[in-house]
Amino acid sequence: MSKKSVKQEALIIPTDLYEAANFLGEISKKKREIARLQTELNEKIEALKAKAISEVQEHQLIVSHLFNGLCAFAQAHREELTRKEKRKIIDLPTGFFGWRLSRPSVSIRDTKGVLALLKKLNLRKFIRGRKVVTEETIDKEAILREEDEAKKIKGVSIIRYEEFIASPSEVEFGISKKLKKIVS
Repeated sequence: MSKKSVKQEALIIPTDLYEAANFLGEISKKKREIARLQTELNEKIEALKAKAISEVQEHQLIVSHLFNGLCAFAQAHREELTRKEKRKIIDLPTGFFGWRLSRPSVSIRDTKGVLALLKKLNLRKFIRGRKVVTEETIDKEAILREEDEAKKIKGVSIIRYEEFIASPSEVEFGISKKLKKIVS
């Protein structure tokens, strides 16, 4: 194993108070120079950031316009593109676009009323905090697990969105846009 050698400079020691004062003066000059260089660097970084943000915003605006145009085209030609809803994704050499349903989410109107109704109907499986916690809450995950039964309860809605999606081939991310809300 080789040992790294650390270069040490010879220690310069002032010989009198006059030289000690000069040392302090030099330290002050160097500290000001360090501060100036750091300020200059920060200003350059901020200018580069501002330029990059501006350029990124321009590209994002173009992407947004292209995506919205693609969405409008797809919506206008949806029946023929999907072969009357027999398929949801349209594959092209440069990527794909299409429609999908978002994951369901639960919407509760009048939480206290729904809690009371769940207790009355003996549907405690949709209530969290039965034993230890003094405050009971609605278990939305349980509602999603038993969606068919839960959507019969007044005040409980299962919400999904139909989304239009587009994903170019060479990028690792897609773009989506909510089209319509689907409540069951």
